[in-house]
Amino acid sequence: MNDTVENSGTASGSHVYDDLYSNYYDEDQGTGNIDNNFTDGLTGTTPVSPDDDYFYDGYYYYGYGYDGMKHSNIHYYMGFDFERPVFLYIWVVLIIVTTLANILVMVVLRRRNMRNATNTILIALAISDSLTGLVTLPVTIHAYQHYKEGDLALSKHWCEAFLLTRYFINRGFHTMSIWLTVVLGFQRLISVSFPFRAQRIFTIRNTLFIILAVVFLSPFVHIYHAFDKKAIEAEDGNYCAWKVEDPCKESCAYFWLTIILMHFLPCLLLIIFTVAMVMMMHDATKKMRDSQMISNKANLLRRNQESKRISCIVIAVVIVFLIPEIPYGIFLLVQVSLTHSKQNILELKTSRAIICAYEILLVLSFHANFWIYLIKNRKFRRGLQRTFAPVQLLLFDLLRKFGVQGQLGVSEM
Repeated sequence: MNDTVENSGTASGSHVYDDLYSNYYDEDQGTGNIDNNFTDGLTGTTPVSPDDDYFYDGYYYYGYGYDGMKHSNIHYYMGFDFERPVFLYIWVVLIIVTTLANILVMVVLRRRNMRNATNTILIALAISDSLTGLVTLPVTIHAYQHYKEGDLALSKHWCEAFLLTRYFINRGFHTMSIWLTVVLGFQRLISVSFPFRAQRIFTIRNTLFIILAVVFLSPFVHIYHAFDKKAIEAEDGNYCAWKVEDPCKESCAYFWLTIILMHFLPCLLLIIFTVAMVMMMHDATKKMRDSQMISNKANLLRRNQESKRISCIVIAVVIVFLIPEIPYGIFLLVQVSLTHSKQNILELKTSRAIICAYEILLVLSFHANFWIYLIKNRKFRRGLQRTFAPVQLLLFDLLRKFGVQGQLGVSEM
């Protein structure tokens, strides 16, 4: 899951909690008031030290400790009631269905007659998309099964595993998906612009090297989270938290690094590649129609149509990718900017609802790729049919044993 910044959440009374700096602001006076207490919903109020700065990035609220529990092994992470059904049921089902669809994509695109640079990148993209969700399933299911009255009660080890998986491993795989999509868009642009040269540049071997480079470099974007401590034991209780230094230094550098490398730059490049690709396809089609090479015109048109078909599939994949990423990137940029200026734009609950919507859209965009291939790619449909041919034959044999082949009108394959 990608990072976002939400800098406001409502506390009881008239105080607003600033998630980045753990400051309290009086809504009537608009000034900091760190001496006020924050109602935890269970044990009344818990004093907050002005030296304890905890950050919430939009996906995970790092909970505050409770009096009377500070010597236990339980670390608290705040949640909302609507998140439990989303992340424990809806999101889990979508991840499983998407993974099954991506397995079919990998099986079909690995067929001998489907092997090319574009399909090699699509296979790698299917793998990274699936792992983005799969790696979080165990910790997510466990964590939200321990949800009670607005909090996730996690042991120290589960807290570390929960946040490490979501902050480092999950984001590493999602970064792979993002940059593999960029590579896909660039590869198709070169193929449309320089078709003969592209065959020499994007061989299967060279494409695999590029994919391995993306796989190797992507986790380093989030290396910051591989070593920071998240299960924090304080005097006023145990926190499941990412502690941010004050003033914000390395943490803020990480915020802006992810904004640039996971949102702004990839989206900008994909928009440029897509627009250029559409223009190139239009020019290529026009030149083919005006060509005077009568003997080769039919073959050239057929090759152009095949290239255009593949490019349309890639454009559809890119558009589906951009649908959740562009508005989310804008949301993230605004929230981080406002956090630096100590301003509030959305309540914590509203921001978390936006994050839930983004998570669902993100998984749906992963799943939509399967349907793009199925609808737009005739070779993919044929490959999928051939993949299931042995299963169909087995099913028809079973049906024949029960004498129902005549009723179903099944013919020999």
